[in-house]
Amino acid sequence: MGQLKPGDQIHGFVLESITDLEEYRGKGYTFEHGRTGLQLFHLFNDDEDNLFSFAFKTPVSDDTGVAHILEHSVLSGSRNYPVKDPFMALIKGSMNTFINAMTYPDKTIYPASSPVEKDYFNIMGVYADAVFFPLLKEEVFRQEGHRLEFDEEGKLKITGIVYNEMKGVYSNHDSIAAEWSIRSLFPDTGYRNNSGGDPESIPDLTYDQFVKFHDDYYHPSNCRVFLYGNIPTEKQLEFLNGNYLGAFKRKNIHPEIEKQPRWKEKRVYTIKSPLSPDESAVGKSSILINWLTEEVSDPVNLLTLEVISEILLGNQGSPLYKAIVDSGLGSDVSPVSGLETDIREFVFSVGLRGTDPDKQEAFEDLVYGILQKLSEQGIDKDTAEGALKRIEFRNREIRGGAPAGLRLMDKTLRGWLHGYPPELTLEFTRWMEKIKKEFAADPLFFEKYIRLHLVDNPHRSVVVVQPDKEYTRQIAGKEEERISLLLKKLTPADLDVIREQNRRLAEFQNTPDTPEAVATIPLLSRSDLPDDISIIKTEKRVQEDIPVFIHDLYTNGIVYIDFGFDTGGLSIEDHMYLPLLGKMITSSALPGIPYDRVAQLFTLHTGGFYSFLESSSNLKDRNEIKNTIFFRLKFLREELQKALEISFGMFADSLVDDASRLKDIILEMKGDFTASIVPSGHSYAALRAGSKLNTVLAFEEKWRGLEQFVFISSLAENLTDEKLKKIGEKIRSLRQRILSKDNVAVNISASGDEIERILPEVIRALKDKLPLRLDFPKDGENPEPGTGLFESVVIPASVGFVSTSLNASFLENRNHAAELLLSHILKTEYLWETVRMKGGAYGASASANGMEGLFTFTSYRDPGISGTLESYREGLSILAKKTPDDDTVEKAVIAVVGRDVRPLSPGEKSIIGFRRTLYGIDDTLRRQKRGWLLDIRGEELSRAAERLLEAMKHSSTVVLAGGDSIHHASLKVPELADTITKLPG
Repeated sequence: MGQLKPGDQIHGFVLESITDLEEYRGKGYTFEHGRTGLQLFHLFNDDEDNLFSFAFKTPVSDDTGVAHILEHSVLSGSRNYPVKDPFMALIKGSMNTFINAMTYPDKTIYPASSPVEKDYFNIMGVYADAVFFPLLKEEVFRQEGHRLEFDEEGKLKITGIVYNEMKGVYSNHDSIAAEWSIRSLFPDTGYRNNSGGDPESIPDLTYDQFVKFHDDYYHPSNCRVFLYGNIPTEKQLEFLNGNYLGAFKRKNIHPEIEKQPRWKEKRVYTIKSPLSPDESAVGKSSILINWLTEEVSDPVNLLTLEVISEILLGNQGSPLYKAIVDSGLGSDVSPVSGLETDIREFVFSVGLRGTDPDKQEAFEDLVYGILQKLSEQGIDKDTAEGALKRIEFRNREIRGGAPAGLRLMDKTLRGWLHGYPPELTLEFTRWMEKIKKEFAADPLFFEKYIRLHLVDNPHRSVVVVQPDKEYTRQIAGKEEERISLLLKKLTPADLDVIREQNRRLAEFQNTPDTPEAVATIPLLSRSDLPDDISIIKTEKRVQEDIPVFIHDLYTNGIVYIDFGFDTGGLSIEDHMYLPLLGKMITSSALPGIPYDRVAQLFTLHTGGFYSFLESSSNLKDRNEIKNTIFFRLKFLREELQKALEISFGMFADSLVDDASRLKDIILEMKGDFTASIVPSGHSYAALRAGSKLNTVLAFEEKWRGLEQFVFISSLAENLTDEKLKKIGEKIRSLRQRILSKDNVAVNISASGDEIERILPEVIRALKDKLPLRLDFPKDGENPEPGTGLFESVVIPASVGFVSTSLNASFLENRNHAAELLLSHILKTEYLWETVRMKGGAYGASASANGMEGLFTFTSYRDPGISGTLESYREGLSILAKKTPDDDTVEKAVIAVVGRDVRPLSPGEKSIIGFRRTLYGIDDTLRRQKRGWLLDIRGEELSRAAERLLEAMKHSSTVVLAGGDSIHHASLKVPELADTITKLPG
């Protein structure tokens, strides 16, 4: 970067301001493009994982989902890249760390990131061409949005990718609750509509309206480009100006998201959600109270409201959270609760889940009573300080799971979208310091906010979301009625038009892109791949007979400690209780200290303390299965003593058998499972399918799959004092058997010399607080893999999830490398084209698990079942018969080998390094796998497909779908009716 100053003109852009952003180790450069008015902000720092995004303000005036359908469609062919799907063409051979597009209530964003500069500009070029110069073919509109087509029985039906996706959204109780928590407060603005689309309204959208929406909003004058990372700004400005912006002139386009006129009294809404025909609606409703609060213009107000949300609901001991759980009015706090900041005016919601509509008044009285009490009598000082510390910790932590630039993009766009400087909502430290000063000067600072924005705020809604057995049937009936009315109007000539449209769509889908069109997509080559695998250095020590694993990492002052306790030697029944054990260890009371105070102490002195279970084969001994319950503790280095004191207190002395707390946790776990099944149906289907073939996945199924859901639901039934006593005795016994100093491995990650200060303290705590393991056998029961090659699980959903798992090769075998490449080719080519583009599913995938020797197919929000199952088999059959060409293999190799370049956060490096050591995954084997990947040719992939095709004869298939869908599919695949499972209500 050269020496830039405001007023400089660079490649058609004018530099408007420069902002020091030390908290992000960089500077912010704000530009405006002179010719078009396009706004651009670059957070320039030393991060190699560069990110860009094109963001457009896209307010909607109805529920047709036009913004969502357009988001899907612009990436389906453009001026310079006239292929059917440039998005997938890129993914086939890219080393991106993120690539997607998202529709929000008021904006549409197209972000992508890559640590490889050539790859970064390849993707930026395709994205820029897509958003500014899309082809928007009518066939794409009908594929991605909605269309009429005749099914195999000759009946007319409505389908389309977004249409089916939103049917899936509307099949989930909590998704409906989340939508109405916002819509209910904005009856006079665009936020009253669902930008994603309502399945009842999506078919109303016309192709002309779709094209017009792009014409109206997808112009540089309505575009904000966010850049992040270390690629010089000048290079990116030259690229955008020279290739894409020259064709445009400034346009008077300033779509406003109007402010909602404020109410003088609350409004109440009752909304329906799906319920299986054989379920009872008792105890399955949600009640939400929602407030319209501040506008985005003041970052202090925004951050203060975030602190208040943390004070009230941030942990299980927070005053409002605890009051709701303790009230007995429902099972637990709704996941919809909290502060929504991705819209112009923020919404605060608090909800009760697992309740009944007649509890509405009592719930309102409870919430208002707590808020009134806090505003009048004050907030406990430790609660307020704990909330401030936890929010500061989150901002300080170098988090993983997504590129750093993506989170900062979201923060930037909050205010920037609505006309405020980009750094206004991006900055954190400046505003947090101001809040801390205000709080120090006025101890009632937060109480005044609670009174102003919640207690005395009449602009609030109460939304009751009530499950209804008739919901799904009524939606299907409305669709049938719509088609029936349409058929009465359609002439034979009209029907012929529909057939011709579908013929053209099928021709479009089935006609391969021309070689000339394919050649337009910019690609990487093998020379762009990293020279070697990435290494996570792990030092292994034995300290006073305790195995310790050490990672010297830059962590920004945060310490990560993982305690891994071996769970070998347990019975199958014992394993079912392990998830509950983990929850009780991390969220119970201590002797003389109630659980809400414990939660407060964790907030004051740590960044989190949580548990998870993991089962894995051991590559050093394939006959061994390692089952471990992990506890992760993270804290600032200056909090070492307090963090260890609290966490080891929980290991040794937590009241894990407390009946009241057990009841709350069991009901919460059941509620979380119930809420997750439809959104994560593909994961549940894949895990259950794999568990029928593999012992490791059978353990995982018992801990986090449908089997655990059935188990925790059985525990939640009729929770008498006697039943809770027995459960408590079991949990206490398991702790005594598992949590011992001779049954633990410790993983510590921190910076440099800090490790030598931390390690002795950790070992001392282990020796002082944990007992020796009792006389306990090492060999326990292993679950038998499930029986039945087909299982259908009935869920209240309008779309399904289809998974097939089959035995495959192990990581240490060259054949696994071939299967990895094969899975990439399948999911980016055949499955994408048949299950998604033609079949209308939101997604389809294939994956190879080398640790357990499994190959798994999955589909997501899928309107078809039998056709998807046939596609799994046919995809393998095609690759077995037709050898993939060199170009296809090359792209797959680049994408699969390139995954190793994804930057990892310190927390991710820490746990991945720990796992590799525990499970015998050494760098020699990883290098060998890389060599195999680079060496494999198409013939090997065809042989791999042949092997998998043979293995499919003994595969396991699990389908999650509605009862009618399962019945219809079983007419073609009778085995689907052999085992039908109904989940507990």
